[in-house]
Amino acid sequence: MALGSALTPFPRPLANARLRQSGVYAWVRHPIYGAVVLASLGWSLAWLSLPGLLFSVVVLLFFDRKSAFEERLLRARFPEYAGYARRVRKLLPWIY
Repeated sequence: MALGSALTPFPRPLANARLRQSGVYAWVRHPIYGAVVLASLGWSLAWLSLPGLLFSVVVLLFFDRKSAFEERLLRARFPEYAGYARRVRKLLPWIY
């Protein structure tokens, strides 16, 4: 919801997009990816599933690499992104 019309399934920011640094984006740079990682981890812990835990690691690695690619595009588009990335965690608030 914080992205509004700037939300896109594609990694390249839309032409009319602006860098969001408030709301959930003040806590984490990729909140949707982080939520998927936490959901997969929660599922594996709820079921005490070792395969589920391994899947959660794969999900984390996938979204880490996907977000790294997106961040290269964001740095090119928004000069202030580098400072934002130094202040705000990538996927999990206070952790990573």
